[in-house]
Amino acid sequence: MTDNVDIDTLLGQGKAFFQKEKYKQTYKILVQASEIEPDNQGVIFHLALCNNALGNLDEAVNCMNKVDNPQGDMFTFWSVIAHSYKTSREYHKSINAFKRALLCDPDEVNRDMIKSNIDNLVLKAKYPPPES
Repeated sequence: MTDNVDIDTLLGQGKAFFQKEKYKQTYKILVQASEIEPDNQGVIFHLALCNNALGNLDEAVNCMNKVDNPQGDMFTFWSVIAHSYKTSREYHKSINAFKRALLCDPDEVNRDMIKSNIDNLVLKAKYPPPES
């Protein structure tokens, strides 16, 4: 507990703002929480969701990569990220996100749809990426 504000309170406030689609307020609160406790998995997870909602895709992915045991529906998270990258024509990133979604599809219900997206993106992106 720092300055009479605890992580649970800040996280609760952040979640409430997120549900109301007030993503900028959510982000400010979650950043404040992460400054107090930088390795808090719940804070990092919700920062990933918030960054995604704000369109900060790379930051959302960076946050999610720091989460050891994700709390939510990872298939949906990675699918949304993949489609967002696809829309912004970042095809290689989209392919990688679709592959992550494929790994998170427990019932393999969406396997054909994901594979179809990946195949189409491979053609558009001239995959694999050129080596630097």
